[in-house]
Amino acid sequence: MILYTCMPTEKVLEGWENGPGTLLEIEQAGLTMLVAPVAPGVGRLVRLVAAPLDAYLNPGYSPGSLVSYGPEVPVRTAPTGDWQTSSLM
Repeated sequence: MILYTCMPTEKVLEGWENGPGTLLEIEQAGLTMLVAPVAPGVGRLVRLVAAPLDAYLNPGYSPGSLVSYGPEVPVRTAPTGDWQTSSLM
């Protein structure tokens, strides 16, 4: 990979080794999503793990969008480890 930038490499890659933090796997409305918690019951969508094909075209399920989930939604903590090569990513 070649990275063309006028910024110092240290600044560009700052925080890369920390990873995305805690991720939750949410099952809701026939979708399995990986979200990063933002507030209680609200998460920022990281990716769709399993979903119908038309859900991938829905802008409401694009990465970075906010997803609300409640106590009745099954939540699993995503496995920790090397998040860059995990089967979830």
